[in-house]
Amino acid sequence: MKRRDLLRTLGAVGAVTAVARVLDPPAAGGQSFPAVSGRSTTDNLASRLAASIQKHKVPGASAAVFRAGQWEVAAAGVTNITTGVDVTAETVMHIGSITKVLNATLVMQLVDEGRVELAAPLKRYLPDFQVADRDATERITVEMLLNHTCGIDGEYFPDAGPDAGRIEDVIPRIARQGQIHAPGAEVSYCNSGA
Repeated sequence: MKRRDLLRTLGAVGAVTAVARVLDPPAAGGQSFPAVSGRSTTDNLASRLAASIQKHKVPGASAAVFRAGQWEVAAAGVTNITTGVDVTAETVMHIGSITKVLNATLVMQLVDEGRVELAAPLKRYLPDFQVADRDATERITVEMLLNHTCGIDGEYFPDAGPDAGRIEDVIPRIARQGQIHAPGAEVSYCNSGA
């Protein structure tokens, strides 16, 4: 809940647009925020980030935005409340499940463009996809991955190392995953999903 509140303070409904709305609210369709006069958007982002983590008692956060051909980076807080090490632009963050929101947004853009069908079997787009249950492999749809109804056993945390979670590496590992329920039968959070 704290992360959601943090994003709301930054002016976003979803993670994908959070930073865009802070940096350029009218273009992103977000609410307007007064710019701090005489400061760059990066400085403004950094000050908003610092205020947000303090308000919501989040130890530290960083943000990077590629806009108008330039990277804008901000960091605030600490990486660990015990050590007190500052978060910097170079701090490696384990972003984890926030990528699910980003992936879902990208997939929905493809849906809007008519390039992906939510009800289509996932194998249409990822022919090498499979799980241990062959019937489930054929029945799992794009939508089931996005809404966590695919039934894939979500307790999967491979020790892939930093920056090693490429799709082409993950698909063979998922092939060994079992089902905790039939595709579409119920909701169960799935780390291997979107």
